Amino acid sequence: MVSKFACPSISLEGILSKRYIDAVETAYKFLSDRSPDELRKMVGQKLNFIPDFDQTDKNTFAESYQKPIQDDILAGYGIFKITEGKTLQIDWTGGHYQLPLGYHYPALDNLLIEARKIGIVDDTHNNTPGMPVKLLARELVKCANLVPPSNGRTNAFDNENLENVINSKDRLNRVTSVDTGTIAASTGIKSILYRFRELYGDMTPVFVMQEGNYHGTDFFEQRLRGMWEWMFTNVVIECAKPNDIDDLYRIFHKYDNSKKEKIATVMLEPVLMNNRSIYVQPEYVFRAKELCVQHETVLFLDEIQTSMWSPKVFMANEYNGVADVLAIGKGLTAGYSPLAYTICISGLDNQSQYSSISTNGNADMASLAGIIVLEIVKNNSGHIESAGNYYHDELENLRKSYPDKIVEITGHRHLSGISLVNGSLASKFHHDCIEQGIFVRLQTYKEGSSTIITKPPIIVDCDDVDLVIDKMNNCLKNI
Repeated sequence: MVSKFACPSISLEGILSKRYIDAVETAYKFLSDRSPDELRKMVGQKLNFIPDFDQTDKNTFAESYQKPIQDDILAGYGIFKITEGKTLQIDWTGGHYQLPLGYHYPALDNLLIEARKIGIVDDTHNNTPGMPVKLLARELVKCANLVPPSNGRTNAFDNENLENVINSKDRLNRVTSVDTGTIAASTGIKSILYRFRELYGDMTPVFVMQEGNYHGTDFFEQRLRGMWEWMFTNVVIECAKPNDIDDLYRIFHKYDNSKKEKIATVMLEPVLMNNRSIYVQPEYVFRAKELCVQHETVLFLDEIQTSMWSPKVFMANEYNGVADVLAIGKGLTAGYSPLAYTICISGLDNQSQYSSISTNGNADMASLAGIIVLEIVKNNSGHIESAGNYYHDELENLRKSYPDKIVEITGHRHLSGISLVNGSLASKFHHDCIEQGIFVRLQTYKEGSSTIITKPPIIVDCDDVDLVIDKMNNCLKNI
C-alpha cells in the first residue's frame, strides 16, 4: 500500500523565529506608513524601537561572498531599506542593479498577488507556456523595435506593424527566455558562433570586446575579460578602448587580409558598470555598426545592466536600434524572480532545441512580472529621462565643487560613477556615505580604479537626488 503524500507542519515562525518576524513587521510598517519626506529626514539614523533578534552569520558562504557588506537587509519599501543593524538607508544601487522600482512597488505586488489567487502557475518548464509567457515575448519584441514619437506620444509602437516586424530579416524579433543574464549573454554568443561556423568553417573567431567588460560568469564569458586563457586555444579576444573609434578601426583592419581569423562579433555594454561606469557614446556605437555591416559581423548589445533604466526601455533604442543581438535581464522582473532574455534577428535564430535550454522559459508568474514592469517603464519615460539627467547634472556640479577630490563623473543618467583621485580617498568616501545612510558600491578592485558606482531606482525624484547629493557633499567635506 502506497502512503499518502503529506505536508509537514510548517510555519514562518518555525523557519524564521518569532523575534525575527516581529523585527521585519515593525521595520516594514515603519517604512510603509511614512511619507518619503519623513523618511528622508531620518536616513542614516538607527531605529532602536525595532525588536532585537538573533542574527545569522554568513560563515557557510564562500569566503569571497562574505567580504563586502556586513550589515544585511531587514526590510525595504520603495527606495528605502532598514538593515539588520536597525539603520535606515536609502538604496542608491537599485538592489544591486536589479530593482528599478525599488522594494515592494505596490502595483507590482498587488497584481502578482491577484494573479496567484486566480490560479496562474509559477512555472511549467515543458514547452507548454501559459498566456503571460507568450505575451511577454511579444511585448519584448515591441519594446525592442520602438518607432519615433508621434502625436505627443513617447516610446510609441504601432501594434498593427508587429507582424511586419516578426517577418522581417533585420529586426529584433526572436526571443529566448532563460534564467539569468549570464545565460542570456551565453545564448547570444552561441548563436553568433553557430553563424560563424556555418559561414567561415574552421576559421578562428575573433571577439572584439570593450576593456573592462563584464558579460557574465560562465567560463567563456569570463575568458572574454581575460580569465581562463589556458582553457581556450581556438579563439582570439581583442579588447578595444571604450569610445576610441581609431582603436576600433585598428582592430578591424588588423584582420582585413587574414586567411585564418575573422571577426565574429563586437560586444558592447552601453554603460560599463565594471569599468568605472563608462558610457559608450552613440557615435562610437554607430561607427561600430558601420564596421560590422562592412565586415559581415554581428553587433551584440549586452543590456543586462541598462535595460529598464532607459526612457526607451532598452538603450538599444537610444542607439537607433542598431543591435543584431540584445541581452536583457536583472531589472526585467523588478526582483520578483530571475528572468532574462536574448532577443535577436531571425537570421540568428539558429540553435537546436537544447543548445540554450530555457531554464525559466515557461515561468508564468515571472513573465507576468516582466509585462507589468515593462508597462510601468513605458509609461514613465519622461520621468526616467528627467530624473536621470538631473541626477547626473548634480553629480557634475558636485565634481566642480571638489576638483581636488573628484577626477570625473562617468556613466549616463542613473547609471553614474564618481571617480576619486585614489583608492584610499574613495574608500573613505564610501565608508562615510554608508555611515550617512547612502548605500552605494565601491569599485577599487581594478588597477587604477577608485570609483563609487551608483544606480538609483527609476522611481527616484529630485528630492531624493537632492538628499543624496547633500549627504555626499557633507562626506566630501570631511575627507
